[in-house]
Amino acid sequence: MIFVRFFAYLIYKSVLVVQRVASFGWQSFALAKLKSVGNDCRLRGKSLITGFDSIELGNNVHVGSNATIRGDAGLRIGDHTHIARNCVIYTINHNYHGDRLPYDDTVVERPVDIGVAVWIGINVIVLPGVKIGDGAIVGAGSVVAGDVPALAIVVGNPAKVVKYRDKEHFASLRDAEKFGAVDGAMYR
Repeated sequence: MIFVRFFAYLIYKSVLVVQRVASFGWQSFALAKLKSVGNDCRLRGKSLITGFDSIELGNNVHVGSNATIRGDAGLRIGDHTHIARNCVIYTINHNYHGDRLPYDDTVVERPVDIGVAVWIGINVIVLPGVKIGDGAIVGAGSVVAGDVPALAIVVGNPAKVVKYRDKEHFASLRDAEKFGAVDGAMYR
């Protein structure tokens, strides 16, 4: 019994250490491990990330806390893209066509490509193989199972286009380099 309590105590202490490291050094540690990282990128709070060497971030990319990113098959996030907290992005899936049920021990890899100046709301799930076009907006709680056209605003499960951003307005702000940074402040 004493051994079980001691073992439980060690696990508890290691979780505290991981939380402290995550709080103070997580962002620098994680960004340094990625395949490529642009300027002024932020990973807020703690997140679960795999496939570091297959993830590319453009400039001014922000990912909110508590994200789950399985980037093993390749993930590219374009400049000035902001992703809210609690989002899930997967580039791999179990193989349900394998030699066991419900799935076997192999994975199916399909990269995800997120364009420039995309806004992904809170609690969004992006599934393997998805391409999200430049300037798109993905509404809170959406499940993105298929490609999203540029400038589309999508919501729901599965995410569907409900309307489009104004093309001229988007182009004028993009051409004037008026991009948001942390909490919507002007980027440089």
